[in-house]
Amino acid sequence: MLRDVSLLRGFPVAFVHGRQDLVCRPENAWRASRTLSGSRLIWVDGAEHDPFHPAMARALTRATDRYARAAISARRPDEPAAQAQPDPGGADGRLCRRLLVLEIDAARRGVREEIEAANRVATQVLQRVVWVYAREGVPSLKAFLERLGRVRANELTLLDEAGTVLYRSPPTEYKKGRDAPAWFAALVVRR
Repeated sequence: MLRDVSLLRGFPVAFVHGRQDLVCRPENAWRASRTLSGSRLIWVDGAEHDPFHPAMARALTRATDRYARAAISARRPDEPAAQAQPDPGGADGRLCRRLLVLEIDAARRGVREEIEAANRVATQVLQRVVWVYAREGVPSLKAFLERLGRVRANELTLLDEAGTVLYRSPPTEYKKGRDAPAWFAALVVRR
């Protein structure tokens, strides 16, 4: 985020951050707010990294309402509040486009990080499998895999010399039923 914060220059920005957030460290929110002049930094006690925490939801709502009121008060004097419309070619449209680019880029980085983490885990599991098999043979390897269970997206199958399945990973529960829509996946996954 620090790398891309400059893309939001010229727009009203509020960073709403949980003081106990262990996922996105508080000092990064502070750095981002200092990098982007005119931005506001709002600290939320007890919210950690949870946008649905009651205190965080209230802070996000207040920040959003503040900018909405500012946008309404900035309308043309002859335009009634009920008729005020965002200008897709103006600042409203530029902000939406910048936020969309940031969101897509963050999703791409998240996918890349998850793939890298899965590859590291798979490498560690394979090293252990080789070690157990070399030292103790198939029965110990089967017992190890049964204790191990499912490892992220990796499906492990142990076959004997005749091709009979001795062990198969249990089905995944990870993000089950939470597939991204096809249009979003097409934006995020570069081919």
